[in-house]
Parts: sequence; C-alpha cells; structure tokens
Amino acid sequence: MGKQLALDIREFPQFPVDNSANPYNYRDDLKHILIPENWIRSRVALLSQHIYKNYRQTAQDPDKPVAICLLEGARTFFDDLVAQMSVDVQKLYWEVGSYAGTESTGEVRLGDIDLRAVEGRRVLVVDDIADTRRTLKRVRDALTVHNPSRIEIACLLDKPERRLEPDLELD
Repeated sequence: MGKQLALDIREFPQFPVDNSANPYNYRDDLKHILIPENWIRSRVALLSQHIYKNYRQTAQDPDKPVAICLLEGARTFFDDLVAQMSVDVQKLYWEVGSYAGTESTGEVRLGDIDLRAVEGRRVLVVDDIADTRRTLKRVRDALTVHNPSRIEIACLLDKPERRLEPDLELD
C-alpha cells in the first residue's frame, strides 16, 4: 500500500498523566501516557482512508476483500478501522500469539481457522503492534498456502528496535 503508516513507538515522548483525562481509579497505576487517545484516533482515520483508496471494489475485482483481525490485542483497533474504511469486507477473527504475560515466548501459536475464504482474494491482516514480527510472518506464511491474490498488513504501532523478521514489511 505504500508508505508505512504504523506509529513508530520510538517517536513519542512520555506525556504526564496530569495532562490527560483518565479514570480516577487508574491514576496511581499510571506513570505516563505513551500515546494520547486523540493521536490514536487520528491514525486510525488516516489508515482507514488509505485502505479505502486501495481496497474499494472495482469491476476488475468484484470479490470483497478479507480482513483478518489477530486476536486478542487488535480487536478494538480492527473494529474501529473496519468501521471507518467504507469498504465492504469479509471479517475473520484469528486467535494467534507468542506472548505469556508481557514477554514473547518466541513460539508462535496459530489458532484453528478456516482460511479457504482467502483463495484468490485480497487479504488485509490487522494487528495492533508489530513487535518482533514473528507472528506476522507465521500468519503471512499460513495465508500464502491458500493462494490469496495479495496479502497486506496494517498495524497501529511499530516497535522497530524489537524486529526479528527484517524482511517482513508493513503496508
């Protein structure tokens, strides 16, 4: 899709908790705000516009694309993004992961899902954070077996310093 639109986590200063509206019961648990909510909403809107331009159906491509949400982390981002894209997509939800708590185990788990629907169609994989990219690579490899016409990956946040799969680019 062109220029990567994921927010690079390294670009954000630490915003003081007092500069944002947060539920009172979280105040003692928060050290700082990493990314303000309005910045996230703005990026979701930008991504949805970008995807709309690339995914609107044409006479040459009558099948609607398949949008795959990588669970659990991406659910809210996925739902917001798809709602704003103005493109009719088939939604699939796929349980995947490599984390135990806050640390990656290095082992990627792919849940059971019927991927026959992606054959010959454009696929948009949506994840919340591109961290090591191992999970995204395994997902892409599993999808490739089912011969989609194209696979693209959209993420809200990118952690380039943790990347272990340098050849896997975000779209």
